[in-house]
Amino acid sequence: MVNLLRWRLEQDLGYKLTARVPMHMPSGVPIYDMLFATDHPLGDKIMTYLYQRAAEREPKMRQDAKAHSRRKRDEKFGIMGLFEVNPSTMPVESLAWERTSSWDPASRSWW
Repeated sequence: MVNLLRWRLEQDLGYKLTARVPMHMPSGVPIYDMLFATDHPLGDKIMTYLYQRAAEREPKMRQDAKAHSRRKRDEKFGIMGLFEVNPSTMPVESLAWERTSSWDPASRSWW
């Protein structure tokens, strides 16, 4: 369905570039897909820049949130750790920007 929407944005509305931006839960389970569409090269340049900045910033935000959650949970149950939780030592998850081309759905046998 995402490809069909991208195909229609490109073919029917004339956008030169569409990109699929999948959103996932921290566990990696996909939630939904965001679509980006532009017909100007500057739009692609701006979106690429913004997405790269978010990809750099989001893992740190997730680490900080997980560390905060862990500290609050430990405080609630009276658990005292031997060491302070350092967010920078927690695993980092990254964002994915999928630069794939859309394809004509009518070219498939199931269409």
